[in-house]
Amino acid sequence: MSIMMQQTFNDFAGARHRILWERISNIITNKPGKLLSFYEVQRALGLHISNDKGLQEISIDQIVGSVGRHQEFTRSFLPKNEYSEQRWCRVDGIYYQKGFEPIRVYKVSHVYFVVDGNHRVSVSRTHRIKTIEAYVVEYPSPIAIHAGDDMAAILHRYQRCL
Repeated sequence: MSIMMQQTFNDFAGARHRILWERISNIITNKPGKLLSFYEVQRALGLHISNDKGLQEISIDQIVGSVGRHQEFTRSFLPKNEYSEQRWCRVDGIYYQKGFEPIRVYKVSHVYFVVDGNHRVSVSRTHRIKTIEAYVVEYPSPIAIHAGDDMAAILHRYQRCL
């Protein structure tokens, strides 16, 4: 096994190990532990109009959800399932060799949902990278949504604005 391959397996094991500590921390600090589903937010807020914003450098801390893969990662994009180990390690190897191509995201208010690049976000967070290049499509929102919001907070804020 090559040194880089061993490093990627170690990185994955470290990410999986941190899930337990993240769960404990989320309970103590009352932070949401689940990624938001873009489709749930879209349906709840009636988001239908979008605007292409092009390539941007975005804060990884503002990525709070996914389009279709929200159950595969924790809120901080740690991999929940061991079955994704090979894919995750392959993406981690790309990080070590040449870096990443931009991801694709939807922006709603102040937060982002990953359309393409969930594993790249996961690997980037594991390496404590603060920003990532992304092709952004924005859905204008009737309310402000912040990185610490869960679905209940979003629904509550939306109900208050009606």
